[in-house]
Amino acid sequence: MEEKGGTTTFADFLQDTKMRSLFQKFALNFYRRERPDLAVGGEVIKWDATAETEEDWALLPQMVTDITLRSDAKTWVIDTKFYEEALTGRFDADRLISANLYQIFSYLRNLEKNGGQDAVAEGILLYPCSGVELRAGYMIQGHRIRAVTVNLDNEWSEIKAELLDIVGAAVPIGK
Repeated sequence: MEEKGGTTTFADFLQDTKMRSLFQKFALNFYRRERPDLAVGGEVIKWDATAETEEDWALLPQMVTDITLRSDAKTWVIDTKFYEEALTGRFDADRLISANLYQIFSYLRNLEKNGGQDAVAEGILLYPCSGVELRAGYMIQGHRIRAVTVNLDNEWSEIKAELLDIVGAAVPIGK
């Protein structure tokens, strides 16, 4: 068998949308299992908007989080991204992918209307590590937003510690 040129070809699983879905489900189920103290799930966020007509309202895209974590005191919105690179090169400088940042910011701003902990919810863009570790953090209009990577090539105990640390609950290696 050859990857190209034969009668049988292999699907590129890494480029397939199934890999994105697998990464999202992995992270969601990880937090469900490892953080039973939190409410964990995807969530539909309602637009903090009014529309002139019902037809106009129906045209708005639905905002559905990949993962929302809730405690009595804090809300985290995690948007998983599966790209070959977490950063994009533009004008000879690496930058966050703007659409990802706009998306997580939109989620946070539309959550504000709920008040309480949602008014200051934290957003996390979670990428698998592809050679460059990323730990970037910002305060944008009252919301902490971070872009982080998790190295899936590490031993399980290290992956677990990284993911727990992202939401502030690191555990000793080996537990």
